[in-house]
Amino acid sequence: MALAICIALSLLSLAKSDRHNCSILYKTADCTSRGLMSVPKDLPIDMISLDLNHNEIRTLPNNTFERYSMLLTIILDNNKLSVIETDAFSGIKRLLNLSMEKNTVNFTEFNTNETFRSLKSLELLNIRQNWKIMESSWTYPYLGHLTNLIYLYIDLTNNPNFTLMDVKKLTKLKIIRFEHCYLTAFKNITFEDFPDSVEQIYFENINFIIPHILLVESDFLRPFPNLRVLSLIKMICSLSDALKIVYPFQHKSMQAVVFKQIGIPPGNSVVLTEAMVSYLKKVCVKTLVLAENDIVFLGPNSLASLNIPIALIQLYCLGTDFP
Repeated sequence: MALAICIALSLLSLAKSDRHNCSILYKTADCTSRGLMSVPKDLPIDMISLDLNHNEIRTLPNNTFERYSMLLTIILDNNKLSVIETDAFSGIKRLLNLSMEKNTVNFTEFNTNETFRSLKSLELLNIRQNWKIMESSWTYPYLGHLTNLIYLYIDLTNNPNFTLMDVKKLTKLKIIRFEHCYLTAFKNITFEDFPDSVEQIYFENINFIIPHILLVESDFLRPFPNLRVLSLIKMICSLSDALKIVYPFQHKSMQAVVFKQIGIPPGNSVVLTEAMVSYLKKVCVKTLVLAENDIVFLGPNSLASLNIPIALIQLYCLGTDFP
């Protein structure tokens, strides 16, 4: 009898929602690519993960997830989401991961101070690619309630203002990923509102729709004294200027420094000189990546000489740059 009950329960866990055709397995609801216009209301109440990727959801009304109070993960990527009502996330106080990548949410248009108030347990927030053109007037959502946040994935506007986000309260923040960066200048004041807890920063697709970075100030990353991983990929800027931003980490140890696909096309041929790496040579880094930067020659007393106070366990300078 006990065996029959176990089999029945197992079959039940594999069943699909008759109404929404979502696959249910081990308290996880897979509702991806179902053409849904709204969040289903007839799924098991004890779900811990809800994946709504690739649907047609445009609005999250108040109390959208109240039925599913056990949720730990919500994925709303690749929808048409544009409106999130103030109490949309009320009732899910255990939520750890929230991803809303690739939607059209304009946080400027509604009360962002209250949107994430109930998500005090949240550890990961992904709101990348929610605006086709990141204008200077675009407002980031208020995050001051998310005091347990560890991972923050957002895009970077030109002349960003993080003061209204109250990011100083995010004292557990460790990792920031900027997938699309619309900066025209790397200014010393850009990140002055962030906590010093950040250990990893990833920049990608930096200034890829405008001519090039107009200004790079050397204290751009000084607000992050505990940084251990720095990655810049696809940046329209001279490699010489880009390397200035390691200035605050001289005489410190870092796990990885990655500068990849940095340059001003076309015909961007780079001779790596001693002056260009003058700050980098004073950083103790475990893994250094200088790949796909059109480096054609290593000048005297640059990295090739190895006569530098830098601990390089792995060095990937060559990549496709050299024969």
